[in-house]
Amino acid sequence: MAGTAQTQVAELLREQLPQIIAGTFFVLAALVAFAIASIRRGSGVKFLVWLGLWTGMFGLNELLGIPVIGDVLPPWLRAPANSVHIFLSYLVLVVATLAFLELITGALRVFGKFMLAADILVAVLGIGASLISGSEDAFLFITTCWPPSAVRCSVLCCWCQRFRDVTWFSAITGF
Repeated sequence: MAGTAQTQVAELLREQLPQIIAGTFFVLAALVAFAIASIRRGSGVKFLVWLGLWTGMFGLNELLGIPVIGDVLPPWLRAPANSVHIFLSYLVLVVATLAFLELITGALRVFGKFMLAADILVAVLGIGASLISGSEDAFLFITTCWPPSAVRCSVLCCWCQRFRDVTWFSAITGF
């Protein structure tokens, strides 16, 4: 009987080990980013802090989504851990956009601010829906399709900016 319990535990860990390793890696990478930001003076500190926060939130969210981690937690910590998992699912895009804003300039920065406003709106709606109705994934579909769409729009924005720099395009369009 004990052999079957050990086999079941080994099977559970084997299935969820890649997620545990990935989540732990991202949390450690966040700690490294924070350490470098604390040592570094001058430029790039804000980006490193946002990058560390983004990476740490992503890693913690991965770890909280693993059933084995939830089972190991004490009963009084399971409900708050589930709430933190939901909050991080929505807020990770806001922090990612803030990190992205540190890297961009010009017209793309305006688009980045629009992305930030949309991410904050989705986060507020998603967290509000989870608090009011208890639905964990009311707006999560938006967080999965929004980033690829935003990347496509930012590429298009850069492409249009490049076209504006061409003299014949300026002569035809008047821009």
